[in-house]
Amino acid sequence: MFDLIAERQVHSMKRRLFHTILQQDMIYFDHHKTGELDSLLTTDMTKIHAGIGNKFGLLMNTLSAIICSLILCFTLDWNLTLIFLSAPTSLVLAPIVVTKLIAKFMAIELTACKEAGAIAEEVLSSIRTVFSYNGQKKKKCNGFWYGNKRIREGGVTLANICTTFATLSTCIFSIKTVGPYFQAVVEALAAASNIEKTINESRRNETQKVGKQSSNLVGDIDFVNVFFSYPTRRNVAALNNLSFQVKCGQTVAVVGSSGSGKSTCVQLLQNFYEVDLGEILIDGIQINEYDRRWLRQQIGVVSQEPVLFHTTIRENILFGIDSATNEEIYQAAKVANAHDFIMCLPDKYETQVGERGAALSGGQKQRIAIARALLRNPKILLLDEGMSSHIIDDSSLWYTIIATSALDNESETIVQDALDRAAQGRTTIIIAHRLSTIRHADHIIVLKRGEITEEGNHESLTRAKGVYFDLVQQQLIHQAGQDEELTFEQEEMKRQLLSDQSHLDVSRERSSTVISTTPSILDKLYRKESTVIRQNDAQVDTKVKNRKAKQSNPIMDILRISKPEWIVMGIGCAMSVIIGAADVFISALQTKMMTSFQECDRDRQKRAIVKYALIIVGCSIIYSMCQLACMFAHSGSKITQRLRSKTFDAILCQDIGFFDDVKHSTGALCTILTTDVSIIQNITSVELGSIVQNLALFVTCTITGFAYSWQLALLNSAFLPIIVLAIYGQIHVTERFVNRQKNVLEDAGKLTVEVIQNIRTVVQLTKEEHFYNEYCRLLAILYKSSQKQIHITSLLSSLMLTSSMFSAAAIYSLGVTLVNDNIITDLTAVLFMQFLIFMSQAALYAFVSVPNYGKSIRSARNIFNLIKRKPTIKNQSNDGDKISNYTGQLGFKDVYFVYPTRTESIVLKKFNFTIESGQTVALVGSSGSGKSTAIQLIERFYDPTIGQILIDSQDIRSLNLQWYRSQIGIVSQELVLLNISIRENIAYGDNNRKDIPLDEIIEVAKTANTHDFIQLLPDAYETICGAKGLRLSGGQKQ
Repeated sequence: MFDLIAERQVHSMKRRLFHTILQQDMIYFDHHKTGELDSLLTTDMTKIHAGIGNKFGLLMNTLSAIICSLILCFTLDWNLTLIFLSAPTSLVLAPIVVTKLIAKFMAIELTACKEAGAIAEEVLSSIRTVFSYNGQKKKKCNGFWYGNKRIREGGVTLANICTTFATLSTCIFSIKTVGPYFQAVVEALAAASNIEKTINESRRNETQKVGKQSSNLVGDIDFVNVFFSYPTRRNVAALNNLSFQVKCGQTVAVVGSSGSGKSTCVQLLQNFYEVDLGEILIDGIQINEYDRRWLRQQIGVVSQEPVLFHTTIRENILFGIDSATNEEIYQAAKVANAHDFIMCLPDKYETQVGERGAALSGGQKQRIAIARALLRNPKILLLDEGMSSHIIDDSSLWYTIIATSALDNESETIVQDALDRAAQGRTTIIIAHRLSTIRHADHIIVLKRGEITEEGNHESLTRAKGVYFDLVQQQLIHQAGQDEELTFEQEEMKRQLLSDQSHLDVSRERSSTVISTTPSILDKLYRKESTVIRQNDAQVDTKVKNRKAKQSNPIMDILRISKPEWIVMGIGCAMSVIIGAADVFISALQTKMMTSFQECDRDRQKRAIVKYALIIVGCSIIYSMCQLACMFAHSGSKITQRLRSKTFDAILCQDIGFFDDVKHSTGALCTILTTDVSIIQNITSVELGSIVQNLALFVTCTITGFAYSWQLALLNSAFLPIIVLAIYGQIHVTERFVNRQKNVLEDAGKLTVEVIQNIRTVVQLTKEEHFYNEYCRLLAILYKSSQKQIHITSLLSSLMLTSSMFSAAAIYSLGVTLVNDNIITDLTAVLFMQFLIFMSQAALYAFVSVPNYGKSIRSARNIFNLIKRKPTIKNQSNDGDKISNYTGQLGFKDVYFVYPTRTESIVLKKFNFTIESGQTVALVGSSGSGKSTAIQLIERFYDPTIGQILIDSQDIRSLNLQWYRSQIGIVSQELVLLNISIRENIAYGDNNRKDIPLDEIIEVAKTANTHDFIQLLPDAYETICGAKGLRLSGGQKQ
């Protein structure tokens, strides 16, 4: 029942928490990292489930046993009971103190886990505290002495003494076993506190705010004396008294240097932030008076870095408007010049785009983003172009340079035409980086440090020879005389592409016919490659099957990785065995002492009681010392830290092809690092001590039971197979359902990470409800599966408990018969009943621990499969040659290449070219032609399928990979900065040196035309860039 309650509560809490996260404003996401929020939905929820599930039920059961035992003892003999309870600090204050310690260290652990999940660089261990009671056993000797005194004085009968001692033994045993349950509840409280804080944190609830909705939105935009600074940088003015107007149907371009406030205008128009002063009006109404969700549906946005979600092209376009028909989708794609390349893909509109659109080129992603924006037929169109023309001019650089742009010339022409078509009849604001694209804009606004320095059209601003003229000339100078020729070629290409679309289609049909009817060397090679690939796949499948057959037990893998803690764990196991056996030994001593009460000789009776009391005191001291050891808390913490570190290191060692696999998305890997490692703690930390302790208790009870009465022990053994069968069934059921739930859990993890990472795009598209419903759908699958699992395990639990009850009834019945026949004494029968109670408690604990054990085994298998995986390219290997006189000559020799995840498509075919040292070579071609693939091969992210890549006439596969990559500088299509300072991000370019002087960093920043804007920031080079460089503009990041 408690497991069902836990499932319902966690299911509800996950839904509520994810819904709360989706409703937060952008300020919230500026202050919280993706990993922190993902950790709340995974690690914290796992701990809550453990704390309010069956362990909470067992805690209630144990506490009720303690209370009822105390009530019965006080009823039988309150004087004697008070002797046992003469140390209230041990029974009352110890739980309070330990609870506070557990809560304190659990809060530290959860904070550390969130940080580790967020930055995935620094894995911190958690400290576990053993909930132990000290001193209770030592008070037993006082009780027996006082019991003897009461018998001699005639104040109580022997039966009352025996009953009181037996009941108090049960009470103390319950107090001892309550620790792990109590700890789980306290950990759940600490995790729930984090979640409650997030849910109750002050926020703007966007969906509940009801604003105006205009039935006839025109699209007039007014910025009136707008002042704004980002919440994370209040001392830096992003916009300073900005005022301008955009009339319906106008196209207005906003230009300026990096960080001038261009993209800020776009974010304010989407109501991501509220202005500090001034107002933004749409059709004369303040923007914050509109219903936010409705307003965003009237705005189409194409961002500087377009975001596609991990689904099909059709679904990505449909995010523009859910109710669109196929014809509307095709029309939007045609307007965006995306339809033709989509139809050339094997699965056409059903093609999976991969994580963040990784399966598509930059131009293809941008065109799909344009189609998505156009599908909703917006009144206002915001275009934040990602076509920066920033070029470094430094004659001192003699290295070989290969340049790739996010958009090649043809793609840029096609995309620009798509943007021009999209802008027709709409209010359009273009954030321009390449000034040649805005010559025909109705109005151009030039920004500098958040203020308008110039405005007008292209001709008037050029004649004024001001800031805009300087920007235009700067770009023209960088083109070094090639601008006229290139512009002519672009215009000619544009006319050819757009004037005769039908001719292009016919040409494609003819090309297709020629290719399909004329066998070529490439076709033969492709068939050869496909055969080789299939053979390799078959070999891999065979190897995988053989490896699965030989797969080692995850427990053995955990033991191997725990080798440094073997001594500590060995001591902990020895102590746990002593603790488990102590209850049986002390119960036997109690029986001997109770027997001494029947001694007629008072002196002999007194000596016997004193002797056994002293033995019990000695056992109690040893018992207490064992309880205070906390060995498993220490070893579990170390193992968890090592496991996280090795797992993260194993992820970093993998080749790029590993990350291309949809099964290895960011969300799935984060789940392994957070949830799986946390689950393994169940069998490496404090709970391991409890398992060993209860196993020792069970074995000792069984052996001692045969020593006292083989008849009763044999009868009890007859019921053991049922208990073992129930526990085995629990293991089997748990593993089966965990395997079923694994993929759904990973999908849920992927979804949460993807949504939180791209929250701005989610909000732009007003798809919060869509992703919330998708998350709820995945949770519903998990919930339904968990319910089935709980119902089955409940039946097995009932079988075990029923067997224990029948066993007790049968043993009581046989025990009475044996006592009546004088085969055993009555005290032996009482002692065996005590053993039976201990065995039942141990079996119950084993049954409760089985689900955690099954989950831990599955998690361990996931982790060690990852750790043992051998990458095709060893990224952290130090093997290979280092060229002493490196010049940078580069060559491709008969290179053929197919991506590991797209073996049906040849990307490079007999690719040959050579670049001499000092040359600058540009790779151009249509989207998907292989430009970026060539760069990835040079970086040795992949190896050629056939052929060689040569550096200074040496195959790069023979070079030391660490050294080789350190010789290459790269600026990628999608710019990513780490959440560290600007200085550290620049220094990250040379990781071979530990400390790089600031003067050298400043020098390269000046070369990259970056120094000036960095100096304007309050913290200069120590400015934190934010997650993925979020606190900087696109140009600044580049």
